[in-house]
Order: sequence, then structure tokens, then C-alpha cells
Amino acid sequence: MSLPDNSFTDMDGKPLENAPEAESCPFCGSGADQLVVERWGAEDDPDPSYHVECLECGANGPQNDTAVGAAEAWNARK
Repeated sequence: MSLPDNSFTDMDGKPLENAPEAESCPFCGSGADQLVVERWGAEDDPDPSYHVECLECGANGPQNDTAVGAAEAWNARK
């Protein structure tokens, strides 16, 4: 299965259903192929949450309760 070039994926490379198209990283310009939605667990944060991480430069987006919410928050940042 091939993914569109602008799909958000999880840490296993699986596309996120119902997620918006990924906007590039504001710090290094990397596209969706370098952006993953990661789940922070209880060992990282007392309230497990999701965020987008750029694998190229290490930038992290805002935390959200859902993976799709994290993707939306990434795209909404200024």
C-alpha cells in the first residue's frame, strides 16, 4: 500500500485515519515522510497524550488527547 506524500503516520508507519494533510515542519522544512504522531506514555507524562515529532530535526508539536487532534494541532501552530 502506498501512502499519499502528505499523510501523517504513527511510529509504525501506519497512516492515521481521518487526519488532515500534513504541513511541513516549520523549523527544517521536512515533509510528511519525516513527521510521525507519537504517543507519550505515563512514564513521560502523567496524562498520556499524542504529539507530532519531526524525525529530521526533533521538533515536537502540541500535545493532544488523540492522534488526529495532535495532527490538527501541528497544522494549526504559528
